[in-house]
Amino acid sequence: MADKILTDVTHMYKIQRLDGLFSTGGAHPKWVKKGRGWSTRADLSAHLRIVAKYGEPYPVGTKIVEYELEWQEVDSYLVIDHDPLVDNMHKTKCLRAIEVLTSNYPDCRYTMLREAVDLAKDVLKKEAKA
Repeated sequence: MADKILTDVTHMYKIQRLDGLFSTGGAHPKWVKKGRGWSTRADLSAHLRIVAKYGEPYPVGTKIVEYELEWQEVDSYLVIDHDPLVDNMHKTKCLRAIEVLTSNYPDCRYTMLREAVDLAKDVLKKEAKA
């Protein structure tokens, strides 16, 4: 499904004023550096109809800029439920957070947290050896 969505969006349309600013869309658009983009001509046409009916017309010289999008895979991530590597990284981050907490507040009653840190360290060491 995600692949279909990405391949369907091959163009983007923006409305640009003579000074280079872009429309934010809506019935009463503002003008900003980046602006809003429409992914289909139908969406752009609907916007233009709304502006014509309820808002002020776009200034003379305003143009519609069409961008062609080229999809390129930059990176990919494998999603696995309960991946041991991810679980260990998560445990390690949690341990580090608890260690920082307990070291910053040594006078507080964090005996149970300190015991949990020690126990979790032991578990990680055993898992690493296995």
